[in-house]
Amino acid sequence: NAEYPPYEYFDGDKIVGVDVDIANMIAEELGKELKVEHVEFDSIVPAIEAGRGDFGAAGMAITPERLESVDFSIPYIGAGQNVIYKTESGLDTLEELAGKTVGVQLGTTCESSMDEAITNGVLKDSGTIVKQYSSPLDAAQDLYAGRIDAVIVNTASAEKIVKENNNLSTNEIDLKTEKMAICVAKGNQELLDKINGILEKLMADGTIEEFIKAHSEE
Repeated sequence: NAEYPPYEYFDGDKIVGVDVDIANMIAEELGKELKVEHVEFDSIVPAIEAGRGDFGAAGMAITPERLESVDFSIPYIGAGQNVIYKTESGLDTLEELAGKTVGVQLGTTCESSMDEAITNGVLKDSGTIVKQYSSPLDAAQDLYAGRIDAVIVNTASAEKIVKENNNLSTNEIDLKTEKMAICVAKGNQELLDKINGILEKLMADGTIEEFIKAHSEE
């Protein structure tokens, strides 16, 4: 899913990003050659579950539903959820999305957060419409073109998108804080232990923070 900056995105025809850098470090530590597959976000867990990949790294939050299908590493990034909006509209709070059309990436925790807000939360009976996209970049393009009113995405992605699009702004909203982790097939404890050890090292020496900074500033 290479349309989720700063975690993964295209630089020309090459997939780059925070998760790609981390995956490269994991492969290097394991003495393996890394092969990166670009797939839709909501197909990553099924692919790992079916054995079509060794691990999934895609800015993916740990959720109870996903834990039924795969195992997760220790979290390596924490992120809130943000609203992206046209600066002139001022739609910078969750409550102000009442009656609006809001874009989310299919299969993400941002989608489930909006569904919860509409079903049982502050947007209940508000007429808010959630529109699904294959990537937050596609949603941002529709926002810029005026086809939707706002986009919900995690904080790092929101800041990256806003930086590259004039007239868009972002603000963290009261939904949930996500813990990003790497997924592996259920029961693959050997690989999970190795990945956890590598992640602990990368967090302890500041490498992951450096990756985030580098890809957020590009």
